[in-house]
Amino acid sequence: MAVVALRRAATLTETVADDMRTKIYAGELAPGERLPSEPELMATYQVSRTTVRRALLQLIHEGLVQSRPGVGYYVRSVTPLVWEASRRGHRGGHYRPARQDRQPPWLG
Repeated sequence: MAVVALRRAATLTETVADDMRTKIYAGELAPGERLPSEPELMATYQVSRTTVRRALLQLIHEGLVQSRPGVGYYVRSVTPLVWEASRRGHRGGHYRPARQDRQPPWLG
């Protein structure tokens, strides 16, 4: 009997956030650059305003984008961080800057 791996279908929010995240890490959207407006993103991705806002909120929580009320959304200058668990067996750990010679896994 064959084993089939089931994958959860990506939501529209995840799809939009993934595409924008990839553009940020690839340098297509530079630090400090203003993102397209919500209506422009809605037209580009053919999704609702709620989907666009949720995707932007996800990127804000990841530290990739910042919101400037009344102005728009901007790409933050980022230094990717990696969580390193404590090696001594007790709880905790720390963040350290990621190695710059490695790409994020979603960039292939």
